Order: sequence, then structure tokens, then C-alpha cells
Amino acid sequence: MTPLHSSPKKNPNEGATYIPSRGVDSLRLEIRSLLVMKTRFISAITNKITVYDQVNYYGNQQTFYGYEDDLSSTRFDNKICSARLTGIWLFYEHTKYNSHKMGMSFFIYGDSYREPDFKDFKNRASSLRNSGVGSSYKDKSINFYEREGFAGEEEYFSNDTPYFRKDNFGDSIIVTGCSPWTLYEEKYFAGDHICVYPSDENNCLPGFFPNLEDLPQFDGKVSSVRVGCFSDLDYNLIIKAFFNGEKILPLLKGGNISQPSGFQIFQIKPKNIDILQFYTDLDPTLYYICGSIARVFLRCQ
Repeated sequence: MTPLHSSPKKNPNEGATYIPSRGVDSLRLEIRSLLVMKTRFISAITNKITVYDQVNYYGNQQTFYGYEDDLSSTRFDNKICSARLTGIWLFYEHTKYNSHKMGMSFFIYGDSYREPDFKDFKNRASSLRNSGVGSSYKDKSINFYEREGFAGEEEYFSNDTPYFRKDNFGDSIIVTGCSPWTLYEEKYFAGDHICVYPSDENNCLPGFFPNLEDLPQFDGKVSSVRVGCFSDLDYNLIIKAFFNGEKILPLLKGGNISQPSGFQIFQIKPKNIDILQFYTDLDPTLYYICGSIARVFLRCQ
């Protein structure tokens, strides 16, 4: 079993991280999902968000505590420009959480966090919802979403689950709390399996996996989950980037990358990246640049 980690951690005091979704030669080509992450340390304050129709918390305001699948009923359709929030909040360009139409997504999380302007997502939100369970996003959960970018229907769990309401469900995942989870391809914890982790296990910062296409054997194929990481072998994920023939290890378990996306890793800008290597001690498998997992950690052009 190979442990999978979400995108590299960002200092909770830093600004936004933009993660654009990639185009694919199918209907997915229509989507241009903008995902924005902002972080703060965690506390046990009830999830809520107050949105404003002007930047810097001016203008009309509305407070939400959960799900709103059509903001036109609240005066705030395509009007959200700033927000104060606690919890993990997901915003969608279209109604019904982009269930019926591909569009952009935006997410923010934090404690008493302030978002002064939604940048490229300003005046775009038509639906919103929170993610996680309980009163704090420190609470343990795994949240599956029907489509990439945390769009569409959802299923969420806080304990071991031998089968889903919908089998083989989910194109994206959010992991909350401090514990990893094991995904299984078959019901009752059988078949191929892999671990997904929060972005920071020590501080219990959530892990975001906006597109499971990078793990084709689990994209829309997860049928059961367990809390914790279970494996017959202690596999380590190592991504090796070759910078002009020089091998660099940009990411290890618990490691860090100075830039969450793009080619500036460890302040080194390569002229060419030839190969990424994704391997275990027993079974090396090569992936070429802009293929598979490369898209998660490097922005492929």
C-alpha cells in the first residue's frame, strides 16, 4: 500500500494557494476549476460563515451554518465578495454544487478567518456548503465528492465503513482531523488499498484531493474505508525529480516543498524535468512528466 499525501503544506499564516484543475480530452475539458486554500490553526468553534456583497466586509451580509444549493434565494447569487468564517467552506460557480454543470470551485478554511476579496472568484458563487462533521473541522472525517473539485453529491464518514451507500463513489476527497484513512477498492475492506492523509497530522490540518484521476485505480472506485493506515508492507512514497541530471527529493512523508505548485521547488528552477519516479522498494514504476501523479505536485504546461 502506498501512502498518498495531499498537496504540500502551507504555513497557516500565509496567503492563498491557487490550484487550477487541468483540462482532459472529454467533457472535463469544459471545467476550469479554481480552488483556493487559506489556512489558520484549528479550534472547536461551530462552523459558520458570514458573506458580504462588497470587498473588505462591507455592504449587505448573510450568515450560513450549512448548505445552500441556490444562492438566488438569499440575495447573494453571484454577489459574494468577502467573508468571515470558521470551518471548511466550499463555493461553486453554479447551483446544486456544480452537480449539473461544470464550473469553478473555491474553498477556504480556518478559525475566525477573514477573506477580504474572493479574487478571481468574486461575484461568482451560486451555491455553497461546508465540509467535515461535528462542530470543528478538527473532528475526524473523510468526505467524498461525486466529481472533481469537490462538486456534486457527497458521502462522508467518521468511522470505519464496510460499504458505501453508492458503490464506487467519488472523484475527489477532503480528509479532516489528525488521522489517515485507508481506501479500499472493494467492500468490506478488500481489494487494492491506499492511504490518504491530512495535510498536517500534528496540527490536524485538512487534506484536499481535488482529483482522484491521479490514482486511476481509485478514481470512482472506492467501496469501503477504514480509519488509520493499514498495509502488509510499509511503503514510502518518494517522488524523484531529475533536474538537468541532478536527482532531488522534493517530497517525502512529512516533508515540505517551498512552493505548493509550479516548477520552483527548493528555490531551484529546472530547465527540463525528464522523469518522475514513483516507487516502492519492490516494484518501481515510472511516470513521465505531466503524467499521473506529476499533475498533483507540479503544474504541467
